[in-house]
This record gives sequence, structure tokens and C-alpha cells, in this order.
Amino acid sequence: MTKEDTARELLKQADEQILETQRLLLVSFVARQLACHPETVRSWIRRELVQFVQLPSGGYRIPRAECDRLMAERGLSQKAQKAQRAAS
Repeated sequence: MTKEDTARELLKQADEQILETQRLLLVSFVARQLACHPETVRSWIRRELVQFVQLPSGGYRIPRAECDRLMAERGLSQKAQKAQRAAS
């Protein structure tokens, strides 16, 4: 493994750790949790109705806390939230 490969691998690991630390979720995962279509979640992002992080690739991630807020707003109980998390 060259120094360049090692550096790339370290950067990849750092990116993964940041995502895990911030608990950022995929749009598709959030949509499943909220029982809606991923395009609906993307629409909310474009209209800035939800908190999100835009990745350099152009993709989006949503903080876990924001997903929890949206679930509560939609009337999903904490028990239902835990059940949905366990199922996914």
C-alpha cells in the first residue's frame, strides 16, 4: 500500500467517523421512518423545512435528532420510533 493509498483510507475512515458521530441518516432511511417517499424528504430539504447536511457529492444527510423531531411531529410515539428503528 502506497502512502497515497494510506492517506485515502485514513480520510475515508475519518469521514465515516464524522457521519457516525453526528448520526447523519440517509434520505431513504428517514423516508422509511416517516412512511413517506424519499422525494418528499428531498422536497422538504430544498424548501429548507428540515435540517440537513449536504455532502460534497451533492447528496444529503439528515441528523438523527431532526428525524426524531419529524417523527414526533407526525404523531409517532417513542415506542413506535424504537420499533421502527429496531426493524431497520
